[in-house]
Amino acid sequence: MVNGKTSATESRTWYLTLTADDKVTVPPVLVRAGGHACRTDPLIITVTGAKGSGGLPPAVTGNRQPRNGGVGAAPSGSAQGGKPGDDIFVTLEADHTEAWVGQQIILTFRYCRRVRPWNNAEYTPPRTEGFWREDLGPERRYRRVYAGYTYDVNEMRYALFPTQAGDLVIEPAEVSFPPDAFDRFFGSRTRRRGPRVLRTDSLRVHVREMPAPRPDRFSGLVATSLQLRAKVSPDSVATGEPVTLKAVLTGDAFLKGFEGLEVTPPQGVRMHDAGRTFDTGIANGRLAGKITLEKILVPRTPGPMRTPPLEVVWFDADAGRYRTARAELPPVTVGGVDLGAQAEDSGFLRAGLQRMGEDLAFIHPAPRRLRRVGQGFSGSAAWWVLLTLPVLLLVSWKVFLDRRAAAGRDVTGRRRRGALRDAGRLLDEARAEADLQEACTLVSRAVRGFAEDLAGVPAGQGDPALVRDLAGQLGHPEAGEALAAILTHCDDVRFGGTEARPVAEMAPEARRHLEELFRAHKRGAGGRAARVLTMLLVALACWGGGEGAASAVTSSAEQLVAEGNQAYTAGDFDQAARKYQAARTLGIDDPVLHYNLGNAQARRGRLGLAVASYLRARRLDPGDRDIRRNLAFVRSSIRDIELGDQGLPLFIKQLADLVDLMDLEEWGRLLLALVWLSCVGAGWLLYLDDWTAARRRALVGLVAVTLLAAAATGWRWYLDRGRSLGVIVADTAEVRSGPAESFPVLFEVHDGLTVNLREGAGGWRRISLGGDWTGWVPDTDLEPVDRYAAPTAQQAVAEPGQEGSGR
Repeated sequence: MVNGKTSATESRTWYLTLTADDKVTVPPVLVRAGGHACRTDPLIITVTGAKGSGGLPPAVTGNRQPRNGGVGAAPSGSAQGGKPGDDIFVTLEADHTEAWVGQQIILTFRYCRRVRPWNNAEYTPPRTEGFWREDLGPERRYRRVYAGYTYDVNEMRYALFPTQAGDLVIEPAEVSFPPDAFDRFFGSRTRRRGPRVLRTDSLRVHVREMPAPRPDRFSGLVATSLQLRAKVSPDSVATGEPVTLKAVLTGDAFLKGFEGLEVTPPQGVRMHDAGRTFDTGIANGRLAGKITLEKILVPRTPGPMRTPPLEVVWFDADAGRYRTARAELPPVTVGGVDLGAQAEDSGFLRAGLQRMGEDLAFIHPAPRRLRRVGQGFSGSAAWWVLLTLPVLLLVSWKVFLDRRAAAGRDVTGRRRRGALRDAGRLLDEARAEADLQEACTLVSRAVRGFAEDLAGVPAGQGDPALVRDLAGQLGHPEAGEALAAILTHCDDVRFGGTEARPVAEMAPEARRHLEELFRAHKRGAGGRAARVLTMLLVALACWGGGEGAASAVTSSAEQLVAEGNQAYTAGDFDQAARKYQAARTLGIDDPVLHYNLGNAQARRGRLGLAVASYLRARRLDPGDRDIRRNLAFVRSSIRDIELGDQGLPLFIKQLADLVDLMDLEEWGRLLLALVWLSCVGAGWLLYLDDWTAARRRALVGLVAVTLLAAAATGWRWYLDRGRSLGVIVADTAEVRSGPAESFPVLFEVHDGLTVNLREGAGGWRRISLGGDWTGWVPDTDLEPVDRYAAPTAQQAVAEPGQEGSGR
């Protein structure tokens, strides 16, 4: 459809087989439609001569090579269906018709065509029994000239390795053109022209046995090139330290599965396998293999360590003789003392290192300054102000730019912005004018023009009433009265002959009142935004007080933590727990304190209290390995281990590990920085108004990173503050269907199990393990994992000494 008109095109194609030796004329094609006739011009085809066997064209002969040779028989080492000059022909070639056992032979199949067949060709590769066969890469496509004609060639190449002596046969390769629906619809079997199958002849390869006598250490490799390289590093070590030996064997032999590359360790040296790799590739059109062998040598005695050279005996197919590939290894200087038999148990190998037992990671030293409750910045009112402020500023900036752009097109806006400037210019001219009537005229024009421009009314409507109304709207009626009096006086001088006031007094007074009104107009236009921004900045400046009052408390808490560490090191875990709990009562919420308290509770056998402390520490420092390790170690000892935290799916676990890289405070500060950076970048681009592709991509990438950081911050917030966790601290806690002893017991949980906390009532708390596993337990059997929940002083002192089923 073009320009509202619809047209249709129908195309038909005929394939012609020419059998005459003279010119052939194709008559015109006639089309009748809608009472009209359309005719093509005739076509004249000049036939130069017939091709193919017996004077028939290739389509009749089918491009088939007789099985017993015949016309176009393939030369030695090749077999082909058809021949160069035909429309389509295929060939199968081997670069060697005589070879040694194990020698690489390159077999190449080519499908050549200078016309496009009606049907898609199907390829059947040749059978190669008695050979190892490897494909030499994907199918190659190129163009080549045969017998003066250009052909499109599809080429398949194989590397063959004969496995036995004698005459081995490579079966023919075939290309077939199966019939399809178009064959049956447009033609018949009797009228069809062209080959159905193109088949090559088979190839015969004479394979010879290896010449005798064979060397004793013959590897069985047959190649035209083989290289062996080796090196050791470092060249100087102490006894018991490892030395790496690396050997590389490359060549066009069949190296897959070859295990004959051996390393003999020197006397007094232990050797360990470090790895073996095999790779294949194409080099100079042939299959090339590469074996890389690595060994670890550990010398036990001092002195020069001389490793015997590496050798591989192979057969050179081109020279017809056996050869030896050799790689010399330089000596390594070994210093130190003779380890003797002790070297056998040196524990060098990782497999020799055995963990004798599991234990808690040790406590952490107290930091210089402990974190207090409520010191977190992320999530506070100031954090939210700083998070939303750049967005508000960006919106305000966009509005300002839009208004400025609109003001550039607004005549009234330009008049308002230049009202004071134009009035001041006229007042200056009035002060310089000697004629009093002309000076009064200039003063009158200045005041009237100012009022007209500021009010946005047409010229000529400025009168004392307009000046009074404008001044009253701006909150300065006294200025309006003074300016109206000046206008009335100027009119009396101009039209009534009244004696004029001195212009040196009248012009400065008018300027003062005009400036007063103009400032009031400016404050009304942009004062609100300035006041809001000022209030925000003042709020931020006033935030963060009270640090000095908390310094004394923090110093006392640091002393308590240090004393608790001393008691823990001395083995007095009850005293250590008492000191740590006393520090918590002072409002300390630091990961080191919670971690050390968890260790003390675990040593005392209070698994539930230990788990609660570790969970508090993990919220504040999720990346600490000691915290995660000790938490996992304690949880492995609880009775309800099957009800504990279940493993996450791999993808979710990777995301969780990413979120655990930083705590909520760090994620919140990173999000703030990214939001400010994104808004500043967007504001700069809005100012430039030049959105190139590179700048758009950079901004989109920055916004995407910001959104990811926002998602991670939200996830971290949910883990730390969005859910309420608790830990069972009773040896056995009965979970009931209601908040009283009279309700039946649903199930039992035990010390150390982490649960989700729900609502509470009358000293009872409803807990949930997921699904239908929910019920009520007494508050005394629970320890809430609330990062801001600090025990009372009585609990801190009495709790470590209590015994019983509860705590």
